Amino acid sequence: MTIVEYHNHSYHLNIVNIHGDEDVDVAAKFDTGAVVTFFTLSALYYDIDADKALRLENGIRSKSGILTGQFRSASGADMFAVKCHKDNVTIGNIHFDKFYYWLAPSIENNKALLGDDFVAFCDFSHKFQDDIVIRDFDFQSYEDSHADRRAAGNILMSSEEIEELIFSP
Repeated sequence: MTIVEYHNHSYHLNIVNIHGDEDVDVAAKFDTGAVVTFFTLSALYYDIDADKALRLENGIRSKSGILTGQFRSASGADMFAVKCHKDNVTIGNIHFDKFYYWLAPSIENNKALLGDDFVAFCDFSHKFQDDIVIRDFDFQSYEDSHADRRAAGNILMSSEEIEELIFSP
């Protein structure tokens, strides 16, 4: 069982090992209104600068076959993002052999959202202005839903490839 804590009118879970620094946890919003699981670069890497963000965006755009998309935030901001995966991620008490998310190479907005492509596989309950209790997670359906995209010939970037683009000289 995993508890999604209610704070200041939203629900958050800690994500462990979402990038190379295993000691950094990211608080992500459990967002039933978001279609996809989505992070901005600045939400994952607190001290990232504009040059590294631009290096990442240019690196993503130069690769062929990578699954990318345009997204609009609730506030109306348009953002370019790439579909990624990371091995051995823990969200609350749920361990993922492979976790999937969209990453925007943006440092202007700190967004960390667990969207419907995550929430839909949670067996959860909650009451108005109270914690959410995730009783179970359907790993097979979660993996199958993301395998469909890969079977269509789309390439997902690994978190290691992302970090190489950001931090290589």
